[in-house]
Amino acid sequence: MKLTKAFLLRENTDKLTFTTSSVSDFQNSFTLTLMKNNQKIGVFKYYYDSDELTSHNSADIFNPYRNQGYGKILLMLAIRTANDNDLGYTEDKSLTADQRRVYDSLLKNELIDGAIGSYKLTTKGEDYLESLGL
Repeated sequence: MKLTKAFLLRENTDKLTFTTSSVSDFQNSFTLTLMKNNQKIGVFKYYYDSDELTSHNSADIFNPYRNQGYGKILLMLAIRTANDNDLGYTEDKSLTADQRRVYDSLLKNELIDGAIGSYKLTTKGEDYLESLGL
């Protein structure tokens, strides 16, 4: 699998794990926590408002883990989690410029696919997460 150099993790020898939880039994929301050697790297929260047909999400990568590719992994895990639980993944309409760059990078590297803000992992994206043990 070929990825641009900017995408690759700077440190790929450490063990990455994640947990998911949901107060709605994955009916409309979940929280995903990414960890490295059992230390929190970041958190992604997803909520789908079925009345307004919009999603709301937030992602936070903690220092010193920013700008190392973990945000991309966190987003890929969130997309997979939403789709695996039949929520469907749609982007939050109030994306920051940094968040837009993450989506664009994943699309450019063909790790996610989608149209009009609705995304799924590609086979290449699934293979990448699998290569990380996720």
